[in-house]
Amino acid sequence: MVTRKYIKDYKFSESVTARGGIRTEAVYVGKYYRFEDADGAAKSARLLLPGALAAWLLFIAALLPRSGASRLMWVILPFAFSALPLGYMTDSAVYLWRRRGAVRLIRSETDKIAKRLPVCAFWVLVLSGVSVIALAVTAMAAPEKVNVYDLIFGPCAALIAALGGAGFARRETLRCAECPAED
Repeated sequence: MVTRKYIKDYKFSESVTARGGIRTEAVYVGKYYRFEDADGAAKSARLLLPGALAAWLLFIAALLPRSGASRLMWVILPFAFSALPLGYMTDSAVYLWRRRGAVRLIRSETDKIAKRLPVCAFWVLVLSGVSVIALAVTAMAAPEKVNVYDLIFGPCAALIAALGGAGFARRETLRCAECPAED
C-alpha cells in the first residue's frame, strides 16, 4: 500500500491478460536514488542489523528479572518507551540489509533508510540513556529503592543506549543522492 506522501511517485498501467481480463498495476515513475557511499552503506548494514537484534536481546534481558528499576516510573517508563524507536530502527536496519547491494532506490526506501534509521537510533539513545541516568541518580539518592537485579538492568540499558548511539553515528554512511536522469 502506498501512503499519500508517495502517491505521485506511481501511475497505473492497464493491460489485457490472455483470458481477456484487464490487469491494473502500479508503475513507479518517481525519482531514483543511490547511496553516496555504497561501501559505507554495506558496512552499516553489517553492523546495524546485528546491533539492533542485540539491543532487543538486551531489552528483554533487562526486563526479565524483578529489578528495583521496574518499580520506579522515572526509570522504567523511558526504557519501556524505547521499544518503539528500537522497533522502527530494527525495521530500517532489516530494510538496509535487504537493499545493501542495490544500485537504485526509490524514494520510500530512501526515506526509511536514510531518514528514519538515524532518528530512531537517536531516540533509542536518548530514552535508554535517560533511564540509565535516572537509575544512577536513584541509586545514589535512595539506595533502598534499588536491588541486586539492577546490576542487570543498568548495564543492559546502557548497552542499548550505546547501540543507539552507534546507529546514530553511522548516519553519514546512509546518505542518499538522486540518480541522474539517464539511469
